[in-house]
Amino acid sequence: MIKFLMYVVIFFVIGYNYAIITKGTIFDHFLIMLLSLFVFIFLVEWLFSMIRKRKIRNQNSQIEENAENGKEQSLEDLMQELKTEFNKTWEIPYKDYQIKVVNKYNEEQLYINDKLVDSRKRTSWYSFLIPFQSLKAPIEVDHQPMDIKVKLGGLVSLQCKVYINKELVFKEKIKYDWLRDNIKEKD
Repeated sequence: MIKFLMYVVIFFVIGYNYAIITKGTIFDHFLIMLLSLFVFIFLVEWLFSMIRKRKIRNQNSQIEENAENGKEQSLEDLMQELKTEFNKTWEIPYKDYQIKVVNKYNEEQLYINDKLVDSRKRTSWYSFLIPFQSLKAPIEVDHQPMDIKVKLGGLVSLQCKVYINKELVFKEKIKYDWLRDNIKEKD
């Protein structure tokens, strides 16, 4: 926008005085006038591009200096931070059983009385596209077989639901505030 205004002002000033300035010269011809305007515009644009390249070069050198000084966070540090943020453990007592649900960055585990009974591991990049994982295990309460089903996951929050014989026993939802990098609220 600034360049456009600059061109308008220059052409306005030159336009009024063009006949007086170019009288009796080769620039008095209309086609030569247009050609000289194109050359003028080309030179101005070339100067602006040189200035822009110099700014970009200076910014890149500053970024490289910051990276050398260790001010930029490496990808490994970011992945470690994400892994620790997604680690969550729930312990739910149910009659004579201690149910433990562990959610890790790439693995979900179900423990009953400190014994691993079911586990799901995300081994490939496309397995992260499935937002929920289910863990199942049988238990026996008062000589009756019962099934434990745990649903873990979510798109923008982490939900943990524990069902015993299709009856909801435990439910917790943690919403993450991705803009501030912290836990927003817990339901």
